Order: sequence, then C-alpha cells, then structure tokens
Amino acid sequence: MQNFDMARKNMVEGQIMPAGVVRADVLDRFLRVPREDFVPVNLRGYACLDSDVSVDTDRFLSPPALHARMIDAASPCESDVVLDVGGGTGYGAAVLSGLVGSVVALESSQDRLDRAQALWRSLACRNVTGVRGDLRLGYPERAPYTLIFINGAVAEPPPRLLEQLFPGGRLVAVVRETDTTPGRVVMVRRGAGDVWSSCDLFDASCPWIPEFAPAGRFVF
Repeated sequence: MQNFDMARKNMVEGQIMPAGVVRADVLDRFLRVPREDFVPVNLRGYACLDSDVSVDTDRFLSPPALHARMIDAASPCESDVVLDVGGGTGYGAAVLSGLVGSVVALESSQDRLDRAQALWRSLACRNVTGVRGDLRLGYPERAPYTLIFINGAVAEPPPRLLEQLFPGGRLVAVVRETDTTPGRVVMVRRGAGDVWSSCDLFDASCPWIPEFAPAGRFVF
C-alpha cells in the first residue's frame, strides 16, 4: 500500500521547494491537503507526480510545482476573497482555504461540485462555498474578489472575470493563445476604475479549460 503522507512530503521537498517556493504556509498546505483524494481511485498513485492528472473528462490537477508557484505568486493573505474557477473536484479550493479569508469555488458540473463539497467537509474547509455556473461568466453575486485563480489555461484573461476584481485585486492564470504559442503564467491587476495592468511571471503550460480555449478549437 502506498504511503501517501510520504508521497506528499517527497512532492513538496522534491518538486515544489526546488521550484523556488519557500513560503511556509503554502508548503504546509501542499503537505497536508490529501491531493490523492481529489483524483479517481485508479489514479491515486499518480497524484503526486510531476504531471497533469485528470480528475474528469475536462478537468485536471496541474503539476504540483506549477500549482504551488502560481499560488505563491498570487501572495494569498487572510483578507483575500477568492474566486476559484474550474477547480474540478475541489483540490485548489482546499489548498487556498487555509491561506485566505474565503473561497468561492465555481464549477459547471453538479457532480464535480458534489464530490468537492464532500471532500471539503471531510477536511473542515468551512470557508469554501461551491457554486455551479458558467465559468465564462464568473460569479458576480459574490463579487468583487481580491483574487481570482483559474485552474487551467485560457486563450486570454477572461474579460467577464476581470470585471469582478476589486480595485487592487489580481487574477492569475496560464495564458496560451494558440497550440503553437508557449504558455506563460500571467497576473492581471485591477487599478482604479476600468484600468488593468498585466505582467508575465514565468513560462508554463497546461491544458486549456474548454470554456476558455481559443475560438473555434474543440477541446475534449
């Protein structure tokens, strides 16, 4: 039987820390949240490897080092109100729940939300609220957000989500314009009014979230 506690320890020490993530509370979340519980049973042994892991037909967990670097770059804090977009079975929201004030986890599938909510309850993630809806529209009912985190690649930072940022808030996502364009992690910050600034943080690549794929591209 695989020792998942040891697998997560090796994941943190062998992948996440060498990628430059040293913030203690971020490392602790990746150590403590049972990543293996958020994937199908037959894939639990692959959960902590340095690769994407499918959790459903169109959702996946990003490689641990990429996920941790994105969270670290977002500089989450206890006052943050977060919109977590396309998180599948809820792993990203579970990690964020111990770093921020509250998380709204937006998913399009009720089945995925049901599984996520059961896992959040088991982990006492009491500050996470799961909502079902169109990812492209965000969740304006709880806006504005100080942080929006997208769990997959987008062709461009989604305008409807940017509108839901609080002034000074930030959106973090992997941006891939086309199949042949290198991916990169981008942070967009909202200034006063309808003013945004964007900066590329580091190169990265992961599958698109189908709702945010380039126009005309079919994604399984």
